[in-house]
Amino acid sequence: MKRLYLLLSALFLFGLFPITAGAESDNPVLALTQIPALGQEARFEGQIYRKTADIDPASYRVAIYIQLGDGGDAYYKPYDGAVLPPLNGAEAADGYILGTFSLAAYTDGEYAKNDMGAKYVHLLILPASENPTSDNYQEMLGKALETVTVTRTADGVTASPQYEPKPLKSDEPPPDPGWHVAPDKIMLDVGFHSDGSAIGSALSEAHIRKHLQKLSSFANAVRFYDCSDNLRPAYEIAKELGFPYVAATAYLTADDAANKAELDRAAALLNAGLASVCAVGNETLKNGVLSAEKLASYIKYLRGKVTVENAYLTTADTVQELLKAQNKPVRDACDFLFAHDYPYLGGVDPDKQLSALANDYKDLKATDSRPDYKVYIGENGYPTAGETIKDAVANETEAARYFEQVRQWSLQNDVPALTFEAFDESAKPGSDAEKHFGLCDGDLKLKPAYGKSPTFQAIAAGLYGNSLTLNGNIGVNFYLTLPKALTSDAAAYVALNGEKILIKDAPHGGIQDNPSGDYYTFTWSVPAKQMNDAVTLQVCGGNGIPYLLLDRNGVDYTDGYSYSVAAYLRQAREQYDAGALRELVDAMSDYGSLAQTFFQYDTGRAATVSAAIAGISADSFAPYAPKVAVTPNAGVSYVGSNLRLESETALRHYFTLDARRTPDEYEIKLDGKSVSPTLCAEGYCVEIPDIVAKDLGQPHALTIALKSGGDALKIENYSALSYGWKALNGSSNDESLWNLVKGLYLYCQKAQAYFTE
Repeated sequence: MKRLYLLLSALFLFGLFPITAGAESDNPVLALTQIPALGQEARFEGQIYRKTADIDPASYRVAIYIQLGDGGDAYYKPYDGAVLPPLNGAEAADGYILGTFSLAAYTDGEYAKNDMGAKYVHLLILPASENPTSDNYQEMLGKALETVTVTRTADGVTASPQYEPKPLKSDEPPPDPGWHVAPDKIMLDVGFHSDGSAIGSALSEAHIRKHLQKLSSFANAVRFYDCSDNLRPAYEIAKELGFPYVAATAYLTADDAANKAELDRAAALLNAGLASVCAVGNETLKNGVLSAEKLASYIKYLRGKVTVENAYLTTADTVQELLKAQNKPVRDACDFLFAHDYPYLGGVDPDKQLSALANDYKDLKATDSRPDYKVYIGENGYPTAGETIKDAVANETEAARYFEQVRQWSLQNDVPALTFEAFDESAKPGSDAEKHFGLCDGDLKLKPAYGKSPTFQAIAAGLYGNSLTLNGNIGVNFYLTLPKALTSDAAAYVALNGEKILIKDAPHGGIQDNPSGDYYTFTWSVPAKQMNDAVTLQVCGGNGIPYLLLDRNGVDYTDGYSYSVAAYLRQAREQYDAGALRELVDAMSDYGSLAQTFFQYDTGRAATVSAAIAGISADSFAPYAPKVAVTPNAGVSYVGSNLRLESETALRHYFTLDARRTPDEYEIKLDGKSVSPTLCAEGYCVEIPDIVAKDLGQPHALTIALKSGGDALKIENYSALSYGWKALNGSSNDESLWNLVKGLYLYCQKAQAYFTE
């Protein structure tokens, strides 16, 4: 039977003028859907229908006669005595149709062109028992329930009477679940037994949630494999997490009662909006569990239970089974097809596997003449370990390559293709390969070969690299590439050691080794004593769920990426044997170890201090000896100065005022700029914060003068290293303090040399 969209397009192809609907009579009427233009080799096609449905379509036929010119004889076609072909039964979208027909108005052979040039073509609705011939045309006209005459000239084609064809029920646009392939999401088949538990065993809600949260940042479609009460939380959590597309699978066996109970649960999921698609049976035909007729009856059973719109039914089976002629009842019962396709299992050469899948897809599309008939790839995949089958070798490299090929084909053609499967499930029966189809391993980490693929590198937050910022305290910098899903999410954040930094507030732009890239920079300050401590980074969406985080080698750090100053120092030592950077790295390591000793912090992990510290003495600090002058009776007393090394390197000067004095009576300047003092336990203080490593020896001056006239306090040539001068030239006998300031001195000298270079 020709499909209506084809028929209507043919009206214009063959030159028929726009249709004018005629009045419907109680008798069947004949509506043409395809009329060949004068001289064209094509068939007359159409339908007959009536308003009531009490006529058996088997009782009627359509006969076709041609007439070469005005007043000429009429000839029965395609040849005299040909049996009238039966109508193809059909049903209109708005009621009953007797049937459709497709007839040739010419005789094959030498007279074909003459027949095609006939000016008039007469189409008659006759009782099925009639035997028209060229000799009984007038008799047949008397018995016809309807006659339509087509007039064809070089100027065009007309039909009289001309009835409007009915849209056929089977020719309405096929059901479409509306799934679309997204550039930043993939589609997945999901089993939850990644922990080695038996397939089908009970799962906790927390276990299911953990798995679906893992997928939420990179998948937009998930399919689950049964409708049991045990798995219902998966559907509920998937809806909560906002997966756009969720497919259920009604798992069928040979037990009719169990099957209907499963289908009832499937209907409940669809009616509750927890899934929009249900596959009735999974490889049921392939495994010989049910006949095509029985499976089709179960699809119809579920359809009768569904009470909502936008719920779509299919079955999930192999391409080979869905293509079989005897399985047509199943195809006809489905809204669309969920095809399973595994070129690996057929031992197909990896270079030919995508072509194999694409050809299978085309073959399935051809089972229905409508080009918009939907075929989804319900399962496809490749094992990362397992058996070699002919030319197909199971390993991560081939698996990732096939995944990327299918992904690009899927995007280019907007064909939803679900990858089997999300996670390895080691308890699966069968071959070793069956246990290794997961994109993620049993620890829910994306396998590196997939992580390196262009698809996942584009979807994930990416770890580009690390560096150190050498301020007074040391900053660990993390450089990230971030997808639009995160940069457009105002609530998305990066957590550093649990402290949230909104992505929208983070600086971004190029970095030294790749200034053309757009990298977001996140910095965590590390006190010297904590150089061995890991700084842990995690990327989260605005919903607080960890987002997929990969480095450039495809390693999955979604659960957290840790880095430390000590790790950077180790890497630098491996890369540099000598030079200013190597000397700075060694000095930083010494300074960190000495800080650990002084503060008694994690001393068991302190690195061995180099011999360079022994070369530093009190004389080394002579240039940093400060000058302090206090004017008597000016109301200001100098308390002292200290160096803060706990959270940052900051220099503070402390002073007090006489009881009757206030800060407003003084002009207070730090390095020539007016400042306001801060009230603190010691009185008042002025701070020089966050002193950069190379500037630890940079002198600063604090002056306090009465606004009414006269100096009160002058502190000159005071730097962070002046604190070291005081420690080595004072009364303290704390060797750990002496060593700490020596380490600070050496750190400063090497930073100056490195940044000068």
